[in-house]
Amino acid sequence: MLILSLMKNQGFITEQQRDRAADIAITLRTDDWADMKQIAPYFLAEVWKEAEEILSKKGRYPAEGGWTIRTTLDQHHQKTAEEYIAKYMPDSELQVGFMSIETETGAITSLVGGVNYSESPFNRVTQAKRQPGSAMKPILYAAALEEGYNPLTFKSTERTVFTYDEGRSTYEPKNVNGKFAGHPISLAQAVAISDNIYAVKTLEDIGYKKFNKMAERLGINVNSRSHRQLRWGHPRFHCWK
Repeated sequence: MLILSLMKNQGFITEQQRDRAADIAITLRTDDWADMKQIAPYFLAEVWKEAEEILSKKGRYPAEGGWTIRTTLDQHHQKTAEEYIAKYMPDSELQVGFMSIETETGAITSLVGGVNYSESPFNRVTQAKRQPGSAMKPILYAAALEEGYNPLTFKSTERTVFTYDEGRSTYEPKNVNGKFAGHPISLAQAVAISDNIYAVKTLEDIGYKKFNKMAERLGINVNSRSHRQLRWGHPRFHCWK
């Protein structure tokens, strides 16, 4: 009560908050709580952060205690993700970001933001900013399908130098293996091998506006420069409005 009274007198909490806190039984963190924190630490940290944001708008805080927070965590998904990361991630400085989502509802069922939370609580899923890269190709091809493409639309995919900025600059995309097909391939094949030549040619063919509109229809924010920037094999190839 002494601490609560001092907090109230110094303006940190209201009288109502002091009285409410005084009525809550003190619960000490036990070994069970510590064990729980070993499961999904990145997930739980994000939940706590979101709870703080929601409650702070109402002048309340999770630290007051007494709250019941329901999440979409699936412990089977989470444990599976953590076990596979522990098993297959190399013993090096490499990090990882992983998240599984329930497709019907969009609920996040598991989340891993790094190899070891105690060593690095920085969340590579929610805090790290990365270029979307080839993850945007299916959206590009969805737009292309509406423009008359089909899985058997063929394009040549030999080494190609593209020009942009009204011919003042050039861009030569490469594939992850450093090789080129050297002959026409279909859209279906381009998706399967994530071919960058096919992707750039498709983007030039249908235009940036149709690609951006498809992304917006799928709920992807393309209004900011950082979200519109694509990098397929070269840091200077950008897709902006």
